[in-house]
Amino acid sequence: MMIRLKLLPALLIFPVLLCAQITDRDMRQSRNAFAEGIRKGVNNDFADAHELFNKAIRLDSLYSEAYLYRGLARIELELFEAAIDDFRQLIHLEHDLAYQAIYFSGVALLALDRYQEALIRFNEAARLDPGFSSFFHRGKAFFYLERYDEALQDFNVSDRLNPGYPEVHYYRGKTYAKKGQHDKALENLLDAKQSFTGNPEFHYFLGSVLQKMNRTDEAAGHLQIAEEAFGKSTYPIISNRDDITGVNDILTPEDDSATDDIDLPIERTAEEKPVKPDIDDLTEGIYDTDLQAVSLRGLGVQMASYAGTHELLEHAARYQRQFGHPAFIEVVKINNRIRYRLILGVFESRDEALILRGRLRDQGFLDSFIIRYSQ
Repeated sequence: MMIRLKLLPALLIFPVLLCAQITDRDMRQSRNAFAEGIRKGVNNDFADAHELFNKAIRLDSLYSEAYLYRGLARIELELFEAAIDDFRQLIHLEHDLAYQAIYFSGVALLALDRYQEALIRFNEAARLDPGFSSFFHRGKAFFYLERYDEALQDFNVSDRLNPGYPEVHYYRGKTYAKKGQHDKALENLLDAKQSFTGNPEFHYFLGSVLQKMNRTDEAAGHLQIAEEAFGKSTYPIISNRDDITGVNDILTPEDDSATDDIDLPIERTAEEKPVKPDIDDLTEGIYDTDLQAVSLRGLGVQMASYAGTHELLEHAARYQRQFGHPAFIEVVKINNRIRYRLILGVFESRDEALILRGRLRDQGFLDSFIIRYSQ
């Protein structure tokens, strides 16, 4: 997921259903808090918007529009699980907003890389409203599920519904590249170039396609940009997120403070360090760069997820030096496949973690996000 969501202003196209007669004091305060939350959201002040939507719901627990917009604020704050809870509640409260609830649940699930669940939501959204957004995001789910022919069908429909949308060209180009259709991949990537120049993943795909077409001189500059961001390898990053339910949970509004203690990895002398195990033999868990299992508390910033171990340790060491925070590798199994999460830092507070996340995004890791270590 490479594109930052900006949903609240866009959602002003959806109707906001306010009560015609407001006589109760709590209801007035609830509507006032909601209206102020909308203003904050339009100005991209999502944290304050979130608190105002919380207030609106506390005063009126059946206020369906407040659940919708709080869910959108939570997506912007990367509280994806909490956002899904809001959209689930919205479906129970307001049938007329079912499409929005289902569609944005899919968006949150896609951000979590829970692609199969997202696909189910987008299938239903496309049935309720066969418009651009439903087909485009369903195409992205197909892409990440490696169902490339179906992804192309949805991207083609999206292009007909909204011609010239850069992200459609970008994803369609990536899909053709995955299928080995380099001419079509190049055509689409060039159509997206103006909007994606500077994005390391874009330059990787464009450079790789040009290289496959034996246009090595043109490829070199693009691959250099990718290499500066990701290191020398055959671009092992499959996504900046994987299914983060379970071991690591996104912080909820009720739990955005520090955990009690921080267990930092123990420094060992050269004589005390055990023999480093083979990285391919690691079982599920969190490891330091010496591949020793560690138990951590607090917060970290997940910067990438890898499908394999090629140059993973080299990347971990490089980013540890570059950003000045310890690097950890979490081994997880998702859909019977092993994934390797690269995580930086151990922080007591969310504010500290946000500083590192900002630095990572400035360096091209656009979807790096905060996780909470569990025991």
